[in-house]
Amino acid sequence: MSWQNFQYVGFAVRSMEELLRMPIVGATVAEIKLDKFAKRGTPVYFYDGERFKLNKQVIIQIANFAKANSVRIQWHLPVEGAIDITYESGLNMGIIAHHDMIIGRFVMLEQILCKYGIGHCTTLHPPTVSIDGQMILDEDEALMNAKICLDHLDTIRANERHQMLIGIENQTDIKQKAGNLGYMPFHFRKMMKDTRSIDITIDTGHRRLTQEFSIREFLQGGWRVANFHFHGNEGIFNPMDWSDDQHLLPHKENVKGYDNYLRYFRRHRVPIILEISHLNEYSDRKLRGFLGGFKEELR
Repeated sequence: MSWQNFQYVGFAVRSMEELLRMPIVGATVAEIKLDKFAKRGTPVYFYDGERFKLNKQVIIQIANFAKANSVRIQWHLPVEGAIDITYESGLNMGIIAHHDMIIGRFVMLEQILCKYGIGHCTTLHPPTVSIDGQMILDEDEALMNAKICLDHLDTIRANERHQMLIGIENQTDIKQKAGNLGYMPFHFRKMMKDTRSIDITIDTGHRRLTQEFSIREFLQGGWRVANFHFHGNEGIFNPMDWSDDQHLLPHKENVKGYDNYLRYFRRHRVPIILEISHLNEYSDRKLRGFLGGFKEELR
């Protein structure tokens, strides 16, 4: 059995140029940061505040690349920066008025998977509740509204037999600059209670920047793990901004419980996204060497 058929391992990518490097460095999966692709002139879709529209030229380009190089494509939704339905990073599950747009986006991404064969998994963040040191949403209300959104989405996915995985990602503790829910496992229990098709994305870097979050407790929630964001940091929490979320190549010194994660990967073989910042600062040789060594650790 080839490694590719055994487990998907690759990188998060922020541009078409980074995506094209994936087969060169030995990656078998790439997670596309949708907002970064859009900023670099290759949006996968457009949003005008009222509807989403596919950018078929870019989608076909990605699909042809994925097929030719046997690279699995995943999506990461834009990070929320405010509450404003008129632009995509302002959509928030904690606001009922935004739910139709959010659900419509997931339906569109499922259509991309069905028609073009890309986008097997989509990762998103829980609702933003704090910006610039101010609480913009009550946490309990945001959790309740997020559950309403996920319940509706879950029903649509079950009835229409959607195939795309959806992973909601754990977050760091709330910071002065901004903060999301998802820094405690009980947030997920409240948002995702009784859902059947909504899963989780585990981020090891975020885990190290929380005081009370427990991966063990997270896994005991019974949800399927859609994928892992596996990366490291120094573990020193900065309450002001995300300079502490360094997104370093993972190793035993910068990932708490590194060996435990490896044991989990060997047993469950979930897709692993090495979510590294500044991929352009690493040569192809460096990334290929790291990935080769990491794969050996997983055998």
